[in-house]
Amino acid sequence: MRFGYCERDDAGFWAEPVNAVTNGAFLAAAPASASAAFAVSLTMRSLDGPLCGVFPLGTHWLWHLLNALVLYLLLRAAVLFGPRPGVTAWSFPGR
Repeated sequence: MRFGYCERDDAGFWAEPVNAVTNGAFLAAAPASASAAFAVSLTMRSLDGPLCGVFPLGTHWLWHLLNALVLYLLLRAAVLFGPRPGVTAWSFPGR
């Protein structure tokens, strides 16, 4: 409790409604941005052959670079928003 205010009523997900909604927004943003990055990487991989004559460097390196970004975004979301070891509904006072 800080400044005499505690938003949490119990250990449930909706016990802190503002926090639950903002966490939901972050959870939705990570897979959405990862999906967009994967769509662009797949497009770059598909265009590699046809563009090889025009662009000698090719676009295959973008496939690898963007897939690394996808992996980073998904792993970061898993670390930040995944289950917390040792924190359960039973670890809150009054339960």
